[in-house]
Amino acid sequence: MPNHNTHLPGLRYDPSHYRHCWPVYSQAFWWPISAIWGVVSSGVYSVYQRYYEHPRQKNPNKDQKFLGRIAIVTGANSGIGRQTALCLALKGHTVVLACRNRERGLAAEKALNDEVSHAHHASHAGKLVFLQLDLASLQSVETFCEQFKQRFGKLDVLVNNAGLNYSTGPSDDGFDMLFQINYLGHFHLTVKLLPLMKAGRTQITTTTNTSTSTSTSDSKAFASSPFQASTQQKALNSPTREWVLVGNDDDDQKTTQNTTQEARIVCLSSVMHHFGHTDWERAVYSYRESISSYCSSKIAMILFCRALNARLGQHGIRAIAVNPGAVRTNIWRRTPKLLMPLWDAVMRSAFLTSNQGCSTSVFGACDALEDHVDYLSPYWHPSWGSLPFDVMGPYVGAHSVNPTLPNDADKEAERLWRFSEASVRKALEAKNLQRT
Repeated sequence: MPNHNTHLPGLRYDPSHYRHCWPVYSQAFWWPISAIWGVVSSGVYSVYQRYYEHPRQKNPNKDQKFLGRIAIVTGANSGIGRQTALCLALKGHTVVLACRNRERGLAAEKALNDEVSHAHHASHAGKLVFLQLDLASLQSVETFCEQFKQRFGKLDVLVNNAGLNYSTGPSDDGFDMLFQINYLGHFHLTVKLLPLMKAGRTQITTTTNTSTSTSTSDSKAFASSPFQASTQQKALNSPTREWVLVGNDDDDQKTTQNTTQEARIVCLSSVMHHFGHTDWERAVYSYRESISSYCSSKIAMILFCRALNARLGQHGIRAIAVNPGAVRTNIWRRTPKLLMPLWDAVMRSAFLTSNQGCSTSVFGACDALEDHVDYLSPYWHPSWGSLPFDVMGPYVGAHSVNPTLPNDADKEAERLWRFSEASVRKALEAKNLQRT
């Protein structure tokens, strides 16, 4: 088991990095405020709707079909992931259900395909396929990626949905189980699948003049200085926007007839990111600090999206973090039995359904996103604040919100990326040594 006091090589220890966005104990203040807001918000929102502009994000691609696009949804056998997979399939995607439990995954595959076949527009729907994936094992992630590559050869949408809200100790790789499943396993999964998402997706500003086109070499140069270059791209990113394959003919760059849509990476965050810290070594080796690790895994997902966008914007890939909201799913299954009836009554009256909870994920995967948007919430927010409005309130489907991040968010995102790379590499090297 790794020694959590040993810092990874190449990562300078700096206590100033390790800060809470909001201290965890401040939840004692925010939860009552959020509950009060949840009670009065319907009246406030009704007034807002009547006298001011409606804040709901427009959905120009609501009825658009995405036939031929391949999607992966992790944790898709139940809850939000299952509903996300169903919605993507109904829009035409071929959806891979990436689940740990084979029996439950196959059952979900059969049930969802039956549901799709009975839909009123089944002829335009896609299909769902189960592939086994255990995010608590980096080796399982690598096996899954190899199987997916051999079977499908490309990827258009990745929804990093699976998660835990409790810690069960260390994983086989030596990391905190919660942090690995919620973030680090998804990091490795995403990085391994990026070549399948990048293939052929290069933005072209003109089809005839090499001096004004964006070439593949330009994209590689972009990746070498991600955060400086990311500020140069300010445009509407939508899956319906065309990205084209580049070919050379008589020294002039021309486009082929093969066009593709923008790829999307959707990472599930949570309202709990507001209380997360950025001490990544503490998070990855804490083992029993469930609340702390959960909060940090959710802020890590947002920072991960920022790092992805900085690197991949001109490759035709867009990453977005989403808050599904407070949703009644089996993630609450470890609630004490004596309290469960009361808690279930609260969830039925105040929480969102899985169908509502998947709305931000589906929007992030299929609809237009402005370049500055980092985070989507299912609740209405005024423009001047995030808490308590991100906890609960009037459901609006998908609403862009400013997340709570460190002041130096771009630098912190890069530091997280380097820490994640080093952690994964160290764990895989240790596993290889064990085999030999």
